Amino acid sequence: MAFNPSVSAMLLQRSKLAAASVERPRLAPPWSITLLGVLVLGVLVAIYPHKALVNRIIEAPPNAVTEAYLVNLLRTDPGNPQLGLMLARHRLSSSLYEQLEQTLARLLQSPDKEVRLEASWLRWRAAEQRFSRLQPGTAQYTDNKARLRAWLHTLAVLDWPEHMTIEIARRAFLFGDAELGIELFQRLSGSAAGRSADWYAEAAQVALAGG
Repeated sequence: MAFNPSVSAMLLQRSKLAAASVERPRLAPPWSITLLGVLVLGVLVAIYPHKALVNRIIEAPPNAVTEAYLVNLLRTDPGNPQLGLMLARHRLSSSLYEQLEQTLARLLQSPDKEVRLEASWLRWRAAEQRFSRLQPGTAQYTDNKARLRAWLHTLAVLDWPEHMTIEIARRAFLFGDAELGIELFQRLSGSAAGRSADWYAEAAQVALAGG
């Protein structure tokens, strides 16, 4: 059979046309990639001002923010322990004890030791505030005073920073537990925390006088 150049040329042309008519596969249309970029940018723009807002609220003075505002802000960032502590302090200062207990219950489960420590102290302070409203000389007053003193012993064994150990010692003196107060100041003076023993002795005397 003789070779026909015209037939060969025609078949080659059809092959080129068929190849040109097949589009290369695309992962996504261009408009969807553009939309995704806009969405990501919108999320970033939304996130960073929120973080900045949260930081400003945390650094604000204690009475500069209302409880309702803190509650709403905490809903947008429920895992933020600093916001939770700020709300707890606000509720303590407003004597909202039931709401405070709910907030502290969550904070006491925090993996952060410092958050748990402050939550423990705020819980004691709430009990102290309630105690201060009782009538001296009553059985309820006596029982609650004994309970708060025993509670201070429980708190005293925790790993507190120096200023909080001093505060617990001062409270011990105020509640008539000079033995615990002196023990805490002796513990501090023996910890070589950068202060002289005379400084702690003087601080203990001031605390004892205040009690």
